[in-house]
Amino acid sequence: MISSALLEVELDRVASREGIDRSIIDDALDGIYLAMVDQPVLDRAAGLQFHIKTLDAIHLATAAVLNEEMPGLQVLSCDRRVLDGAAHLGLGCVGSV
Repeated sequence: MISSALLEVELDRVASREGIDRSIIDDALDGIYLAMVDQPVLDRAAGLQFHIKTLDAIHLATAAVLNEEMPGLQVLSCDRRVLDGAAHLGLGCVGSV
């Protein structure tokens, strides 16, 4: 599995709000490759031509950039807007709402 490095920050925020021990976050992240948020990803996120939240745009842009190097990646989400955005970008989708 691959995710934007934003995943770690988002999970830390949830853990902080919900009082979840950091070791649970570490276990959840074990085995997930965290892709750096670099300028090409930020440029792609800024250029998306559909309505999506900022962090979701960065996640989708990460997937789009990675998909250029590794075609066939699928986006996993339970957020309809993220799944719709992934489909708009021509990415495969796995998930339900």
